[in-house]
Amino acid sequence: MLEYTSNEIVKNYKDIKGLNGREFTSKINGNKMFIPSAGCYNNFAVAGKDFGYVWSNTLSSSIDNGRAYSLNLGHESAYIYDLSNR
Repeated sequence: MLEYTSNEIVKNYKDIKGLNGREFTSKINGNKMFIPSAGCYNNFAVAGKDFGYVWSNTLSSSIDNGRAYSLNLGHESAYIYDLSNR
């Protein structure tokens, strides 16, 4: 997905106060998809609303512990991660 899209942080999506996330835009046809960032828990504290994860139902092929891919949404970027426990 990331290879074929550009993305940017969006604050107050469609003028809804507090609805933050990332908007992905297709480099092929210009279609857009918004993924909200609801925050996350990182074993010690709750991270702010600019962070979030979207889990895949596809298991990682690089390890065999039944772990899934996740799309990680952060302050600076969005990236695919394949070592998270699901």
